[in-house]
Amino acid sequence: MSHFFSILIMSMMFLAATMVAQGTRPTSFHDTLAVVDSWPITTQDLFERIELMPFEEGIRDRDFESIKRKGVESLVGERLLSLHFPARADSNEWHLRIMNTVLLKMFARDAMFKQEIRERVTVRESDVRQGLRRYVVRRQLLVVRPPTSEAAGRFAADWRRRRAKGEGNADVLASVPYKGDTVLISLGSIDAELEEAAFQLIDTTSVSEPVPSKLFGTVVMAMLADVPNPKSAGKSAGEQQQVVRDILRERQEMARAHDFTDQLLRGQRMEADTGLFRVLTRRLWELIRADTVARQVPGGFRYVPEDISRLLSEFRSQLELPLAQGSFGIFRVGEFLANLFYYDYTIPSVRPRSFSVSFFQLLRAMTEAEIIAQEGLRRGYQYKAAVLHDVSKWMDYWKSRLEEASYVEAATVREWEPVHSLWRHDAAVVESTCVLSVQEILRPDSLSASALLQLIHDGSDMDSLARAHSLRSEWRPAGGRSGWFRFRDRKELAGKMMMAVVGETKGPLILREGCSIVRLLGRRFDADSVMIDSLLAREYKRVLMAHRQAAINQAVARLALVRKVEIYYDRIKAVGLSNVNMFTRRFIGFGGRMNAAPVLVPQWQWLEEWKKMRRLMQ
Repeated sequence: MSHFFSILIMSMMFLAATMVAQGTRPTSFHDTLAVVDSWPITTQDLFERIELMPFEEGIRDRDFESIKRKGVESLVGERLLSLHFPARADSNEWHLRIMNTVLLKMFARDAMFKQEIRERVTVRESDVRQGLRRYVVRRQLLVVRPPTSEAAGRFAADWRRRRAKGEGNADVLASVPYKGDTVLISLGSIDAELEEAAFQLIDTTSVSEPVPSKLFGTVVMAMLADVPNPKSAGKSAGEQQQVVRDILRERQEMARAHDFTDQLLRGQRMEADTGLFRVLTRRLWELIRADTVARQVPGGFRYVPEDISRLLSEFRSQLELPLAQGSFGIFRVGEFLANLFYYDYTIPSVRPRSFSVSFFQLLRAMTEAEIIAQEGLRRGYQYKAAVLHDVSKWMDYWKSRLEEASYVEAATVREWEPVHSLWRHDAAVVESTCVLSVQEILRPDSLSASALLQLIHDGSDMDSLARAHSLRSEWRPAGGRSGWFRFRDRKELAGKMMMAVVGETKGPLILREGCSIVRLLGRRFDADSVMIDSLLAREYKRVLMAHRQAAINQAVARLALVRKVEIYYDRIKAVGLSNVNMFTRRFIGFGGRMNAAPVLVPQWQWLEEWKKMRRLMQ
């Protein structure tokens, strides 16, 4: 039976900011670089996908003009795959439905933040000038933490009186049971109340009233000195002004966001299904514990995207169940899991109880974000052009990846391919360690060899045929059986057997000695088995990736044949982008963070297949 408990939802402070791109924006942001049917791929699309985000071809290819071309061709490939996804019933539609819901709410919430919060913030130049005076220095403080607010008030009055009489800070502290800490603070501190009180101190004889600090609790402090702020050193006056302006704007946004969300969240209640939550938490804990090294980050541990995908799959039958509900409605399991993609939440400890408590705080934050998102939907922000663009961009990405998966799942590796691939890429290892055993019938010409092969296919005994007809005298008495021989001793014949599986009969094979019908009886490596297994595993992955890429290339090329595809290479060449590889994150208004854009999968090799298919159709 599910168990529920209630908590009163209180307003939490969300840090909100927008993506700041460090690259050079294209001069003409909406130039059309390619068209798929009537859908344009613009300079903005290319900028977001290969400059704001890392593009794998940017690491491999040193020619930036080539990188831009491959970027546009990959965007075309992504669009072709996404267009084909809804053309057939698919078992992954549930995944897209959940992702669409989550993205729509998230971007509507972000749009509401921009209009209701950011656009209403004004930073006055007088505030910037005052902020500059605080930014260029770091104020050194002597901070004392009495045990209670009342004790702090008494101590502040006594400290101030004794300083006025000329007593030093050391003498004052020597006579009380409190210790002092030295703290440096400047404009931009996360403890805004402490910062404000610090800069109200006039000189080194000043003592503050009790200050409610976010970091230290109630404190009393005195000014020791002002020292240069190293963060301001080396910046021009204009750069310093911009830093101060950004700090002041962010603080105003945070204050407005707090007031805005406080009105929405006041009095709301949430009931969490603790039984279901425990099951989810336990499974995620197991995934993180399975490889804590891969999931360790500064300050604790963080789940990886593969963990979220696995949870979505494992809890498929429970995705529609309510994980939390209340006056705001229902927050389902599927939406909670999909939202994990967009929260960089660090869990301090993997101790079960601590892990569960930390993870519950994330559920609480998501539930608050759900309430705020519902307000955004009520106000119609989901219909904003920017929201629709962002949702479409991310949904195209998810559709293309799911469509791509449907092709790569069918790719298989034949038994002989890892060995053959190892021979191609590391011939010295194979030729020095591989030994083979075959059964052969060697003939002088292909006509007689083909006739004997047909007899074998019809059921004739290969041993008898080899003894009667094979020209290789040293193997003929044993029915054509070679016994074990080293690759390097018969490189021509051994090479032909690299594309055969044990028990397979191949031929006629053209050799220097004539035409051969060969059956592979065995193949092994006289070398360290761990090393060989590792090499073959590597080659297996290499071959599998090649087959998958070929399957995708052919699929995308076939899709391009039935669509109108135009790529404007002259415009691509004229696009001015920075040749950098960045990883840009975007903060979502009222909480959450995500990539500035989906990472672009290199999907340009379909073009050659498409050209071949078009030539064949002419």
